Amino acid sequence: MGEDQVLSNGRLEKQNIVESKEFINFLSAFTALSELDKKVFIKANLAIKNNQTDRKEFELFFVELLDINKKTKSIDYLHKIGFKNASSYYSERNKLFNISIPKLTEQLGNKFPFLKNQNILEFLEDSDAFNERKIGYQACFDAAWNTFWANWWNEGQTYAQVVFQQTISWCGTEYL
Repeated sequence: MGEDQVLSNGRLEKQNIVESKEFINFLSAFTALSELDKKVFIKANLAIKNNQTDRKEFELFFVELLDINKKTKSIDYLHKIGFKNASSYYSERNKLFNISIPKLTEQLGNKFPFLKNQNILEFLEDSDAFNERKIGYQACFDAAWNTFWANWWNEGQTYAQVVFQQTISWCGTEYL
Protein backbone atom coordinates (compact mmCIF):
# COMPACT_ATOMS: atom_id res chain seq x y z
CA MET A 1 0.00 0.00 0.00
CA GLY A 2 1.41 3.38 -1.02
CA GLU A 3 1.89 6.35 1.29
CA ASP A 4 -1.01 8.23 -0.33
CA GLN A 5 -3.35 5.30 0.39
CA VAL A 6 -2.26 5.17 4.06
CA LEU A 7 -2.85 8.92 4.42
CA SER A 8 -6.24 8.62 2.73
CA ASN A 9 -7.27 5.73 5.02
CA GLY A 10 -6.13 7.73 8.06
CA ARG A 11 -8.22 10.72 7.03
CA LEU A 12 -11.23 8.51 6.39
CA GLU A 13 -10.87 6.84 9.80
CA LYS A 14 -10.50 10.24 11.46
CA GLN A 15 -13.63 11.45 9.66
CA ASN A 16 -15.55 8.35 10.76
CA ILE A 17 -14.58 9.03 14.38
CA VAL A 18 -15.47 12.73 14.28
CA GLU A 19 -18.81 11.94 12.63
CA SER A 20 -19.69 9.10 15.02
CA LYS A 21 -22.57 9.68 17.44
CA GLU A 22 -20.24 8.79 20.33
CA PHE A 23 -17.75 11.53 19.43
CA ILE A 24 -20.47 14.08 18.67
CA ASN A 25 -22.20 13.36 21.99
CA PHE A 26 -18.89 13.55 23.88
CA LEU A 27 -17.98 16.89 22.32
CA SER A 28 -21.53 18.23 22.74
CA ALA A 29 -21.49 17.42 26.46
CA PHE A 30 -18.25 19.33 26.99
CA THR A 31 -19.54 22.21 24.87
CA ALA A 32 -22.68 22.37 27.03
CA LEU A 33 -20.50 22.30 30.15
CA SER A 34 -18.37 25.09 28.71
CA GLU A 35 -21.40 27.29 28.07
CA LEU A 36 -22.82 26.54 31.51
CA ASP A 37 -19.57 27.35 33.29
CA LYS A 38 -18.92 30.42 31.17
CA LYS A 39 -21.89 32.13 32.86
CA VAL A 40 -20.33 31.47 36.27
CA PHE A 41 -16.92 32.67 35.12
CA ILE A 42 -18.38 35.96 33.92
CA LYS A 43 -20.06 36.53 37.30
CA ALA A 44 -16.95 35.44 39.22
CA ASN A 45 -14.65 37.72 37.25
CA LEU A 46 -16.95 40.65 37.93
CA ALA A 47 -17.07 39.72 41.63
CA ILE A 48 -13.26 39.49 41.71
CA LYS A 49 -12.97 42.95 40.13
CA ASN A 50 -15.44 44.31 42.72
CA ASN A 51 -13.53 42.64 45.59
CA GLN A 52 -16.51 40.42 46.50
CA THR A 53 -14.32 37.34 46.16
CA ASP A 54 -10.79 36.43 45.07
CA ARG A 55 -9.26 33.92 42.68
CA LYS A 56 -8.23 31.53 45.42
CA GLU A 57 -11.78 31.36 46.76
CA PHE A 58 -13.12 30.92 43.23
CA GLU A 59 -10.68 28.09 42.46
CA LEU A 60 -11.62 26.41 45.74
CA PHE A 61 -15.29 26.71 44.80
CA PHE A 62 -14.64 24.93 41.50
CA VAL A 63 -12.80 22.05 43.12
CA GLU A 64 -15.48 21.75 45.81
CA LEU A 65 -18.17 21.46 43.13
CA LEU A 66 -17.08 17.82 42.87
CA ASP A 67 -17.97 17.13 46.51
CA ILE A 68 -21.69 16.48 46.98
CA ASN A 69 -21.21 17.20 50.69
CA LYS A 70 -20.30 20.80 49.77
CA LYS A 71 -23.45 21.45 47.75
CA THR A 72 -24.80 24.11 50.14
CA LYS A 73 -21.41 25.83 50.30
CA SER A 74 -21.18 25.82 46.50
CA ILE A 75 -24.68 27.26 46.09
CA ASP A 76 -23.94 29.91 48.74
CA TYR A 77 -20.81 30.92 46.82
CA LEU A 78 -22.83 31.26 43.62
CA HIS A 79 -25.26 33.55 45.45
CA LYS A 80 -22.32 35.54 46.83
CA ILE A 81 -21.07 36.33 43.33
CA GLY A 82 -24.57 37.29 42.18
CA PHE A 83 -25.38 34.17 40.18
CA LYS A 84 -29.09 33.69 39.78
CA ASN A 85 -30.54 30.17 39.62
CA ALA A 86 -27.65 28.77 41.66
CA SER A 87 -29.50 25.57 42.60
CA SER A 88 -30.48 24.93 39.00
CA TYR A 89 -26.90 25.50 37.81
CA TYR A 90 -25.55 23.18 40.49
CA SER A 91 -27.99 20.39 39.59
CA GLU A 92 -27.53 20.74 35.84
CA ARG A 93 -23.74 20.85 36.09
CA ASN A 94 -23.60 17.94 38.53
CA LYS A 95 -25.74 15.80 36.23
CA LEU A 96 -23.66 16.73 33.20
CA PHE A 97 -20.20 16.40 34.74
CA ASN A 98 -20.76 13.47 37.10
CA ILE A 99 -23.23 11.37 35.12
CA SER A 100 -23.42 12.24 31.41
CA ILE A 101 -19.76 12.97 30.67
CA PRO A 102 -18.40 9.83 32.41
CA LYS A 103 -20.96 7.72 30.52
CA LEU A 104 -20.10 9.39 27.19
CA THR A 105 -16.37 9.05 27.86
CA GLU A 106 -16.78 5.32 28.40
CA GLN A 107 -18.94 4.96 25.28
CA LEU A 108 -16.41 6.75 23.08
CA GLY A 109 -13.50 4.78 24.54
CA ASN A 110 -15.35 1.49 24.09
CA LYS A 111 -16.28 2.27 20.47
CA PHE A 112 -12.74 3.40 19.58
CA PRO A 113 -10.36 1.76 22.12
CA PHE A 114 -7.24 3.03 20.36
CA LEU A 115 -8.31 6.61 21.19
CA LYS A 116 -7.52 5.97 24.85
CA ASN A 117 -3.85 6.61 24.08
CA GLN A 118 -4.43 9.54 21.72
CA ASN A 119 -4.49 13.30 21.94
CA ILE A 120 -8.19 13.55 21.21
CA LEU A 121 -7.95 17.17 20.03
CA GLU A 122 -6.08 15.92 16.96
CA PHE A 123 -9.36 14.48 15.74
CA LEU A 124 -10.91 17.93 15.61
CA GLU A 125 -8.11 19.87 13.97
CA ASP A 126 -9.50 19.61 10.45
CA SER A 127 -13.02 20.66 11.34
CA ASP A 128 -14.39 24.17 10.87
CA ALA A 129 -15.92 24.10 14.34
CA PHE A 130 -12.52 23.45 15.91
CA ASN A 131 -10.82 26.24 13.97
CA GLU A 132 -13.27 28.68 15.56
CA ARG A 133 -12.29 27.37 19.01
CA LYS A 134 -8.53 27.93 18.82
CA ILE A 135 -8.33 31.12 20.87
CA GLY A 136 -8.92 32.30 24.41
CA TYR A 137 -11.29 30.65 26.81
CA GLN A 138 -12.55 27.99 24.41
CA ALA A 139 -9.02 26.89 23.48
CA CYS A 140 -8.16 26.66 27.18
CA PHE A 141 -11.36 24.73 27.88
CA ASP A 142 -10.62 22.35 24.99
CA ALA A 143 -7.15 21.70 26.39
CA ALA A 144 -8.78 20.93 29.74
CA TRP A 145 -11.13 18.31 28.33
CA ASN A 146 -8.29 16.83 26.30
CA THR A 147 -6.34 16.46 29.57
CA PHE A 148 -9.50 15.04 31.17
CA TRP A 149 -9.60 12.40 28.44
CA ALA A 150 -5.97 11.36 28.96
CA ASN A 151 -6.23 11.35 32.74
CA TRP A 152 -9.47 9.35 32.64
CA TRP A 153 -7.73 6.41 30.98
CA ASN A 154 -4.39 6.74 32.79
CA GLU A 155 -5.27 7.93 36.31
CA GLY A 156 -9.00 7.35 36.76
CA GLN A 157 -12.20 9.37 36.98
CA THR A 158 -11.55 11.24 40.24
CA TYR A 159 -8.12 12.49 39.22
CA ALA A 160 -9.39 13.44 35.75
CA GLN A 161 -12.25 15.44 37.24
CA VAL A 162 -10.10 17.28 39.81
CA VAL A 163 -7.48 18.28 37.23
CA PHE A 164 -10.23 19.37 34.85
CA GLN A 165 -11.87 21.52 37.54
CA GLN A 166 -8.57 23.17 38.47
CA THR A 167 -7.72 23.86 34.84
CA ILE A 168 -11.04 25.40 33.87
CA SER A 169 -11.13 27.60 36.95
CA TRP A 170 -7.84 29.03 35.68
CA CYS A 171 -9.24 29.29 32.12
CA GLY A 172 -12.27 31.19 33.35
CA THR A 173 -10.30 33.78 35.29
CA GLU A 174 -7.54 34.19 32.70
CA TYR A 175 -9.50 34.38 29.47
CA LEU A 176 -12.91 35.87 30.20
